[in-house]
Amino acid sequence: MRPPGASHPISPAALGAVLFAGALQLALVNFWPGFPSPNEWPRAYQAMAVVGRASLAIDAEVGRYGGSEDLAAGRGGLYPNKAPGMLPLLLPAAALAHVASGGDDARELRLTLWLGRLLAASLPFLLTVLLLDAATFSSGPGGGRVVVLTYALASPALAASLLLFSHALSACLLLAG
Repeated sequence: MRPPGASHPISPAALGAVLFAGALQLALVNFWPGFPSPNEWPRAYQAMAVVGRASLAIDAEVGRYGGSEDLAAGRGGLYPNKAPGMLPLLLPAAALAHVASGGDDARELRLTLWLGRLLAASLPFLLTVLLLDAATFSSGPGGGRVVVLTYALASPALAASLLLFSHALSACLLLAG
């Protein structure tokens, strides 16, 4: 048991998991999935709409890039049928993509998806691994390492952290709470 106020060093297990997962995320996040994901594209469309047109409706983006199963119609427009909790994390990605794309629509979408996955899914996953490491630090010999490595490498959490699914963000916020 650590004394009150003592800082928790990052365990070798957590550090290894974070480095491995981080490298894997950087290598795969732009290539998987290889299809227009109905879970991701409407979220990216909405971030792009807010940045480019100051609108939550994604009609223009659907017209430009194609439709998706995960859309909802309302008030004369189309909207993602996803909870909007990831949108604040996607806005910096969409803003950077908007500037860096140089007006190339396809590049803007690719960059928004890539940066958005890193900011809204991969980063919260890595933070969750570190929070879990801190939470299980005093759980006994080896107990914390097993929990951290199981979560980081042997659960669906890593796969979810490669996509704009809200799973990684939700896990991070729940553990932080």
